Amino acid sequence: NQDVSQLGIYMTPDPLREADLTALLMIRNADTGDVVGALDVILEDDDQRAFEANIEPNTVGFAVSQVSVDEDQAAAQIDLLRYRPDDSPLEVAFMVQDVTATQNQDFFAPAAEKVLFAPNERSARILVPLVQDSAVEGDEAFFIELIVPSARQNVEIFRRIAVMIRDDDS
Repeated sequence: NQDVSQLGIYMTPDPLREADLTALLMIRNADTGDVVGALDVILEDDDQRAFEANIEPNTVGFAVSQVSVDEDQAAAQIDLLRYRPDDSPLEVAFMVQDVTATQNQDFFAPAAEKVLFAPNERSARILVPLVQDSAVEGDEAFFIELIVPSARQNVEIFRRIAVMIRDDDS
């Protein structure tokens, strides 16, 4: 004597490698609005899985090759991906390089120039604090580059990311 409903989730296939997405579906009583159930749904990208199958375990790269951030934000958030993580911790070093942005004038280097991944951890984030100023200076950029052994290079993995700071004072 229970009502039954069905939900279909359909994805359109494409050839892009994209991060997996997680969604929480809340099931509510139509009359009262009370939550009667919840489902975690993970949408796994098949192109990403095919790509990862040919990569050495614990290979690390940036999620994208470039990001833009407004100068009035507290920090630039830079995401790293650990492909095929195993049950060991992993430490990855990186360096920050000025291009048109200047360290300590436009941004501050992170306190530690390394990222620690816990066992089986797939992603991590580098936070780069931004300097809040009122100077009209145009957009500026810097790089962050991972320091990895040359034997583990793969041209399809982003080892360097360009960070553009969009000036908000013009």
